[in-house]
Amino acid sequence: MKNIQIADMNVHRLGFGAMRVCGPNVWGPPKDRAAALVLSAADLAALG
Repeated sequence: MKNIQIADMNVHRLGFGAMRVCGPNVWGPPKDRAAALVLSAADLAALG
């Protein structure tokens, strides 16, 4: 897999195929915006 530089991080590049893991209709607003915000906040907190 090819790595790319983002700010000071060297990360694996993800393509459209990785987006399909989420299922169909991954673009656009989430079905439950409040739950998506809670999940995003938890993810950010876990990252530190």
